[in-house]
Amino acid sequence: MKSYLQTFGFLSFLALTGCATGILDADGSKVAIATSMTAGEVENYDELGPVDCEKQTSLYANPSQNCKNDLRNLAAVRNATVVVIENTDTGKCSWPDDSKDCYRIHGRAYRLKVKPTPVPTPTPAPTPQPKLKTKRKS
Repeated sequence: MKSYLQTFGFLSFLALTGCATGILDADGSKVAIATSMTAGEVENYDELGPVDCEKQTSLYANPSQNCKNDLRNLAAVRNATVVVIENTDTGKCSWPDDSKDCYRIHGRAYRLKVKPTPVPTPTPAPTPQPKLKTKRKS
C-alpha cells in the first residue's frame, strides 16, 4: 500500500508540475516550430519567454520529436503561435537522475501581434434632391 501511495504521489506531482509527456495535444498542434526568424519577422511577434525541454534518451524512441511536442504544448499554454528553437544539445540529465543521458531543446515562444482593424470612415448619405415640376405643353 505504501508503494502504491508513493507512486500515486509521484505521478500526482508530475501532473501538477506540468511534467511533459511528449504527446502533442490539440492546442499544441496549433503552435508552429521554427529554427530561426529574421529581425523583420520578429517585429510582428510579441516575445512570451523561454520554453525548455529535457528528455532522457533511454526512455523515448524519438526524444527530439517528443521535446518539440512538449515545447509546442508549453507555448500553447502561453497562447503562443510559434516556438523558435534556439539551441539543442545532449548530455547528462539535470533531473531526476544526473547519471542518464538526455536530449535538450531550448526555445523561445512568440505570439503574432494583432494588428488593429481600421475602422472605415462612414460615407455621408447623399442629400436628396428636390424634384422639379415641369409644365407640360398641351
